[in-house]
Amino acid sequence: MPLKIHLIIISCIIAAVLLAYQAVSYLHTSKTVGKPRSAVQVVRASWGLNCDPETFATSPVRENNLAGPVDALCKGKISCVILNSSEALGFDPAPNCGKQIVVEYRCFTFDRLWKTTIAPGESGTIDCSNVVP
Repeated sequence: MPLKIHLIIISCIIAAVLLAYQAVSYLHTSKTVGKPRSAVQVVRASWGLNCDPETFATSPVRENNLAGPVDALCKGKISCVILNSSEALGFDPAPNCGKQIVVEYRCFTFDRLWKTTIAPGESGTIDCSNVVP
């Protein structure tokens, strides 16, 4: 076969593959419209790192000491509210200190890292509803 015919056949195959890809992409997008595209994924959550180490009776506050409780509050949700109090969180890593909560999270797998700080006695919202992948 001449070279021209080979080029025409290859061009037709490439065009067919691109059209099929666009059709599948369109069908997938139309099925997910209105559904949440992201959810809170806690990377690190620390409570009390702002406290002076001399205020601790036994051992210093460790980084990521609040990851489990915050993950339990937020996992799979579009947004969640965290109250900075020992009653709400179930433990107190430094009783004699006004502890800040620092949460680092993502809203979808390849998202940048977001960070929020919650002051002592206040609540903070982690919200992924406006983050578009």
